[in-house]
Amino acid sequence: MSAEKADENTPLKADGEKPQSPVLLQDPAAWMRTLVQTYSWKLLAMVACTNHLLKGFVAGGGDSGLIGAPMEFLFKDFGVNGGKMQIYMAMATSPWALKPLIGLLSDSCPIFGYRKMPYILATAILGLGGVATLGFMGSQLSLNTVVFCLFLAFLMVATADLLVEAKQAEEIKGSADLGPDFFLFSWLGIVFGMIAAALLVGPIIENWSPHACYLVALPFMLPFFWPTAKNYMGEKPLDMEGETMVSHCISNFQKNPLMVWLCLGVGLLIAGMSIMTFTAGDKLSERAQAVTIIAASAVLISFIGVFIRSEISGPLVFWFLLQSCPQVNGALFYFYTDDADAFPKGPHFSAWIYATGLSLAGLVGVLVGYLSGSVLFKSWKYTWILLLTVPCRALVRLMLVPVLWRWTTSRSDEYADLYYVFPMAFLESMLFAWSWVPKQVMAAHLTPKGNEATMLALTAGTFNLGSIIASYLGCWLLSSFKVCMDGDSGDATDATNLWRPYVISVASPVLVLILLPLFIPHKLQTEVLITEHPESCTYGALSQRVGSQTNELSQETTPM
Repeated sequence: MSAEKADENTPLKADGEKPQSPVLLQDPAAWMRTLVQTYSWKLLAMVACTNHLLKGFVAGGGDSGLIGAPMEFLFKDFGVNGGKMQIYMAMATSPWALKPLIGLLSDSCPIFGYRKMPYILATAILGLGGVATLGFMGSQLSLNTVVFCLFLAFLMVATADLLVEAKQAEEIKGSADLGPDFFLFSWLGIVFGMIAAALLVGPIIENWSPHACYLVALPFMLPFFWPTAKNYMGEKPLDMEGETMVSHCISNFQKNPLMVWLCLGVGLLIAGMSIMTFTAGDKLSERAQAVTIIAASAVLISFIGVFIRSEISGPLVFWFLLQSCPQVNGALFYFYTDDADAFPKGPHFSAWIYATGLSLAGLVGVLVGYLSGSVLFKSWKYTWILLLTVPCRALVRLMLVPVLWRWTTSRSDEYADLYYVFPMAFLESMLFAWSWVPKQVMAAHLTPKGNEATMLALTAGTFNLGSIIASYLGCWLLSSFKVCMDGDSGDATDATNLWRPYVISVASPVLVLILLPLFIPHKLQTEVLITEHPESCTYGALSQRVGSQTNELSQETTPM
């Protein structure tokens, strides 16, 4: 292919035969050298700045790190209870669910011919301002302003992550055999960044304040601007042929009306959640909020199942349901960190133990999971990986129940709780990592040509929408069991009931496995998942099959 004919979808690969992929643990130098020979070093550098530094170190993988880990402590200062804390954190991190809208803008409305770089730079400037505001003026801000600044910070990370990941998807489809290795490179760097952030964030919170974390984050956000502005992704400007941005957007809508409406639907749903939370949150019960959001989400997911081809919609719906299982992390935060006045029998974890120690235990588990999973499951099919990891993860999480019952209380050993909590965090995270890389590889294989950013955004957006729903469901669950821990003296009574909603949240994902044979392809990670009409996201969808059957039936019954 000549340079004149190259475009944004041209793989940045060396010519010649595909190199065999070495195993990372056996020969790490050869493994890295193979990636460099297969993909552009500039693309790998962009991935390193975006995923390793920004997403891994600054954002802790998405919702932790220097900008995410202090959130619980910020909301604790406002006296927010555990259930409401989950909802505010979900709103702050909702840009991860807004990925479909970001992807739609990127694919449909190029700026000066570029579909990725301008959006990354624009949101990066907003995110930098939000983090600076939290760092310099955090103690003077209202609750809603804190949530908005956090929203801008995560919007920066989510936009960069999505659009760089779209480029990765383009490359992987050109070198499918190295797909797991490319994603392993991305996520290993993210984990190392998360570990470095975890080592810092606990001591900063304990010795200074949660707001100080944002001041530390600022200088580490700046290097990201260089490879973005220098176009290390290798993005080529589109030939607009006299089109304006508006006309190109209208043209894309006419070509893909379904994708446009689905992406807009996700955006409107998130906007509706935010409005309901901040305007009617005190007037509506937790149950009313949860039911409203579930109903709206069910409509959106039903449209995806009907109008998107089954190869894409099946995994998308499955991961959404798995992620939507209720979470009670807000109450667990107070359970772990309450002082002796609020919860006399509690673990009384310091900020250092909670934000650094517990996080490190989980991150080491993730690191071990990525390294071992790349060897153990490279020849496993998606369904077998999920059948192993989901039930095992539930069993591991049940290890926390004796801690919630306070059976681990020991006057002679102040670290008795840690002997349960740290191994559980390690094992749970390892099992999570075993299933995460295959999920990412699957998502890359399920992107129609020409709409990589939009489809990846819809996949990631619905998955993260599930996380938001899990927070609302968890808030309702905690309220139903009268667990409203908020750091005050009443937490001791509420903590006695915490194990009940916790067990429900642990068992829920196992029930979703009933749908596994219907929604997840029984294929290897190196197999192509879309074989017919790979450019279409609707080919063979339920709506098309029903429509064709209806037409055939009408033709058969029409009198001659």
